[in-house]
Amino acid sequence: MPRKGRLFRFVILVIDVALAIWIWTSYKNIKASQEKENTVTVRQADSEMARFSWYLKDVMTNGVPEGAEKVTDMNVILGKGRYLMYNDPGNEHDQAEMVFGKAAFDAGQNAFTASFDPYLIYDVDQKSEKKYEGKAAVYPFTVEENQLIIRSEELLLTLFFYRHNGRNFAFGAFLSNDGIPVFTAVEMEH
Repeated sequence: MPRKGRLFRFVILVIDVALAIWIWTSYKNIKASQEKENTVTVRQADSEMARFSWYLKDVMTNGVPEGAEKVTDMNVILGKGRYLMYNDPGNEHDQAEMVFGKAAFDAGQNAFTASFDPYLIYDVDQKSEKKYEGKAAVYPFTVEENQLIIRSEELLLTLFFYRHNGRNFAFGAFLSNDGIPVFTAVEMEH
């Protein structure tokens, strides 16, 4: 009889240890996945900068490339794409950062709206990045002479659209409320 009792206690101990290990492992896996969701790798910023190399390495300093066509089709201006807002590109105010996000230009029933939904902020000086945790900004806009113009209390931004090598792009600039220049580039999806 004592042998059965010892065996039973031993089995219960093994089950308790196995259960404790399973709970601990599950906890560590959940914690690791949560940390991974909140961590952005440098490769993401590198990937985003590569996406906008057409702007960063060419248009920003040289202007619209030779052979580009001005876009006049509203179907191109209205649509979705990805954007880069490069704050303080000359780092004159020690606030150089790149904000990457998704843009949408839409024709509603009563007005045109532009939506900027950032997802990544890259600090140029620190060479660090973080996910953007805020909401998308939505602004009304007008189209004048085939330029998209956003006028609000926060900004006055004019985007010039052009087509080059079969792809549609836009660029512009504005001053932030602090007087810091913000260069803007958009690559349209269509």
